[in-house]
Amino acid sequence: MGKWTVFQFTDELVQRHKDVGKVGTADAFQNAKRIVSRFTKEKDITFKELDYIFLTRLEDDLLKRKVTENSIAVYMRTLRSIYNKAIAEGHARGNDYPFKAYKLTKLNTKTKKRALTKEQVKSIADHKLELGSKLWVARSIFLFSYYCRGVNFIDVAQLKWSNVENGRVHYTRAKTGHQFNIALLPPALEILEYYNAHQDESGYIFPILGNYHDTEQKIKNRVKKIMKEVNSNLRTVAKAVKIDFNITTYVARHSYATVLKRQNVSTSQISEALGHSSEKITQVYLDSFENTVLDEADKFLL
Repeated sequence: MGKWTVFQFTDELVQRHKDVGKVGTADAFQNAKRIVSRFTKEKDITFKELDYIFLTRLEDDLLKRKVTENSIAVYMRTLRSIYNKAIAEGHARGNDYPFKAYKLTKLNTKTKKRALTKEQVKSIADHKLELGSKLWVARSIFLFSYYCRGVNFIDVAQLKWSNVENGRVHYTRAKTGHQFNIALLPPALEILEYYNAHQDESGYIFPILGNYHDTEQKIKNRVKKIMKEVNSNLRTVAKAVKIDFNITTYVARHSYATVLKRQNVSTSQISEALGHSSEKITQVYLDSFENTVLDEADKFLL
């Protein structure tokens, strides 16, 4: 097997990861190829051509197209990963490695804070909506996440009634494998009461997935589609309560962390509650403890 080009090797990596069910990683490699292909006008390149000058020009092009520095950093980290694998498999030379000179640290800008105040969350919760409507469902997902330690949308989508027991919800986070066991606050229980009365045979709590979403790719496609719809509906609700803020499902997670921080809950506690590997990650969200300690901290949300 001779040396492959950047696109050829990336295509191979994409297929390998799809074959073992790692769809998210495959998508990351595919997205990295996409941004390079757009820059080169679909012309393939060798790894030797993927040098320091190429990377800096690619970065400049992305900035001109208003891509955020955080997104650029993600693309560049993925390209670095591809290059490292190419070296390991003999498709690139270590002496040509461009990431010794091209530093990703300059792109590590702070993520813009995306959090609501406690009062803003309350205004969303108090806004009158037709029970069971699309706007109501979107709000219920947002509030459930907020009252359950910022549970991610993908995890909300996959929650089943079997995950609820004795007034608690327990689940394993899809992204990290971190296990959570959370006491359900009264507002979260109220939301579950509605869905409990509208159960179907799938066993899922929220109307996002069904039995026919039986592969990782089908789940991914469905979650992406519904999350887009939910975010659109959340913006409608936010506008109705005079919140000039681009609200998404992820804002619930940031808001959870920020509200607790404003109540003087320690960053280490919040970090554990979010399932972060370090407090440095938690700092991005902010302007191990026993469940009982975290449950008490959660009550500051009410």
